[in-house]
Amino acid sequence: MRALIRFLTRAPGGAIETRERVFEGDALTLGRATDQVLQFKDRRVAFQHARVYRRDERIVLSCRSPATIVINEALVRDVELSLGDVLRLGANILTIVAPPAGIDVALTFELDPSVAGSDVEAVDPRLRLRSVRLGKRGWSWLLFLGILAAFLVVPFVMLSGKASLEGLRAGPLPCDHAWSTGALHEAHRTIGGRCDACHQRPFVRVENQACLACHGPALHRHASPGIAVGADPDSARCERCHSSHEPALLTRRDDALCTPCHADLKAVTAGRSTTGDATDFGTRHPQFRVTLQVEGASGDADRLRRVPVDSPTLREKSHLKFGHAQHLDPRGLKTQDGTRVLGCGDCHRPQPGGARMQPIVMTEHCQGCHRLDFDPAFPDRQLPHGDVAGVLNTLLEYYSARYLEGWPDPAARGPGVRFTATPGPALAAAERERRLGIAKARTQIVARDLFARRACSVCHEVRQTPDAVVPWEVTPVHLAQAWFPAASFDHSRHGTTLTACTRCHAAQRSTQADDVLMPGIESCQRCHAGSASSTSGKVASGCPACHVFHDSRRGRWVVPPAAPGRAP
Repeated sequence: MRALIRFLTRAPGGAIETRERVFEGDALTLGRATDQVLQFKDRRVAFQHARVYRRDERIVLSCRSPATIVINEALVRDVELSLGDVLRLGANILTIVAPPAGIDVALTFELDPSVAGSDVEAVDPRLRLRSVRLGKRGWSWLLFLGILAAFLVVPFVMLSGKASLEGLRAGPLPCDHAWSTGALHEAHRTIGGRCDACHQRPFVRVENQACLACHGPALHRHASPGIAVGADPDSARCERCHSSHEPALLTRRDDALCTPCHADLKAVTAGRSTTGDATDFGTRHPQFRVTLQVEGASGDADRLRRVPVDSPTLREKSHLKFGHAQHLDPRGLKTQDGTRVLGCGDCHRPQPGGARMQPIVMTEHCQGCHRLDFDPAFPDRQLPHGDVAGVLNTLLEYYSARYLEGWPDPAARGPGVRFTATPGPALAAAERERRLGIAKARTQIVARDLFARRACSVCHEVRQTPDAVVPWEVTPVHLAQAWFPAASFDHSRHGTTLTACTRCHAAQRSTQADDVLMPGIESCQRCHAGSASSTSGKVASGCPACHVFHDSRRGRWVVPPAAPGRAP
């Protein structure tokens, strides 16, 4: 409904001033309350007195019980309005007039000049300070001057002398501590005295964009985009977890940094997360899960899966034949260089810094015992590892060169296999072809012995193929390089004289290559307790001790746009 309200004001000389207002809505409300379209300052009018609305093609006025209204000198409660009707609410007179085009109802509004002003104005029952000569203005000035003196004038005066300043700081009076946030952390000392490097806008908290100006290239998301439906960690302020003015602590280390979400992950992620809830490492933490490579249809490890370490089906399908117990035999292993007793450190060597272990590489860790020589006459000649075609080419090149040079092969006895290198012209084509054929046959014999009996098949799964060029295939090995990629573990801090490798890894009892020797949570809980635990003799360990917030496996962290007028 569209309504036109024409306000009439009569001047002392008889002139009439007019002001118009157009209202558009469901109903035109009349009353003394501040939310009414037409508000009357008359104590005889109810707060919500009446409403004018359109019913089909009619304009209807309805009063809210028990209120009534005088229309054409008659007291009514509900009535259909017509042109010329005069409505009276106390000292207020409304007259229905002809509406212009596009307007459903038009009315004039004026005050009855014969009514006394005391009847129009409502009585204010509130007691005001000025009635007892205690106005707000005087108190405001007094408090303003007191704050100015206590927090600005006094500290400024005391800055004139170092002794006075130290005395002020030691006393109960306010000093520069009221606005000083303390020294910068050592990592931010390069900023110097340039406060505007972080505090870019006056009286606004440090914004995330100021942090990303320096740290942006190194920051990553905490979780996959879209997994969190509750509080989004990407929208949090950097200073929620970091403080530049805490010289002893740049990053928060308490569990409260993580538990608001991880106490009930299914509720926060609407059931998308498969990670168990965690609030304290000693009392409520899920069992460790190792990350294994899963072989795809092509034979390559194309995806990862996480399996609890206490699962009865936990096996690493690496396609490798290996037993830790055999290699850690205290009696030693028989090698070409004699009997050798191996320890964990012979194969598992730490990376620089000692946090993690280097990947196992055959040429560095295994070939000292598992040699790839093929000719007893030349034991230092080794075959390439991991390349079947390269092995066959190496053998063929080796034997072709030897037979063409007239090399007598003691292992190939029989008529016509001993050659005599004679000076003179090059070999005839037929003789050359015959010697190359013997080299190819010798290559196949040695290759079959290497792949199927004494070298490759000792550690790998080898099968013969119908391919005439490369008739053998070695199944690719899939070894886990990071068992717990979401956790931070430092071997150098645990490798003490009191902590042997076998205390956490049961290698001496492992006879199969698919055994997973990663410890469960109970192994760590022997020495570590939660941050809130008071267990005697254990190390208090909070969430940040093993987990990081900015995960390098996730995408880059982008600051969401800030709301207008507010810092993020």
